[in-house]
Amino acid sequence: VGYQVTVEVVPEDRKDLHRRRRRYGFEEIELRFEKFGVRFEGKCIAVVSLPDYPISVIRTGQRFHRPRNGGYGWKAEIPVSR
Repeated sequence: VGYQVTVEVVPEDRKDLHRRRRRYGFEEIELRFEKFGVRFEGKCIAVVSLPDYPISVIRTGQRFHRPRNGGYGWKAEIPVSR
């Protein structure tokens, strides 16, 4: 089953989002882990470029193409503070 890693970036100010994304309250970045990530020493790491505005929260997770258990293998939320 294929999967992708989803990164949701929640800005401190919703006005920083493109007008089409404001109703959702976050910008979504999706990437195929096989293409943008690496595995080493039993850990997985992917690097993504973040938007250039103040960020409140970053949510990430592994989403399956064919949903099971809500469609996510795992999820995490990272509060961002200054």
